[in-house]
Amino acid sequence: MNIKNLQEIKKYRMKQKLSRKKLAIISGVSPRTVERIERNEKENPRIDTILAICNTLKIPITKLIK
Repeated sequence: MNIKNLQEIKKYRMKQKLSRKKLAIISGVSPRTVERIERNEKENPRIDTILAICNTLKIPITKLIK
């Protein structure tokens, strides 16, 4: 599976007025991981991590799949 445009996560997070820390707490992902994913600094993030974030933000993962 090829995930693209992870910066979209930031757009959805900001729309919901969540901080990175709050998103991390709710999704069970570390704040540093959320930051690295949003900045596209994390190569090949784990699918379960992306799913946790997508579920928290209530966005379909298909929005991020190429």
